[in-house]
Amino acid sequence: TLGTPEAPAPVGLTDTALEIDLATETADQLVVGGDLTINGATRVVLAVADDNLLKSLRGTLIPVCRWAGLKAGSFAATTNMKGWRVIEDLTGQILNLVYVPQGTMIGVQ
Repeated sequence: TLGTPEAPAPVGLTDTALEIDLATETADQLVVGGDLTINGATRVVLAVADDNLLKSLRGTLIPVCRWAGLKAGSFAATTNMKGWRVIEDLTGQILNLVYVPQGTMIGVQ
């Protein structure tokens, strides 16, 4: 289900999958009212079976986690879906999902 669970106290994630459900206009989002600590292989997992939905969201910055305090550690940069990456905005204290298209390789002889 889509939602925004809020955690008023500090939150620690260790070797955890932050599972995100996406919809056309919204996405799950974890909101931490305090410090956020990330350890181990903590990653974002997209819970989406609709390829058309993923294609329609390309080019969209999707916020999936916000924190109000200090942050230590980092989420893995890749997700379970090819081309979808997480980008941490430390100034804005937000973690976003974004689609990064694969580059084209050209051989010159």
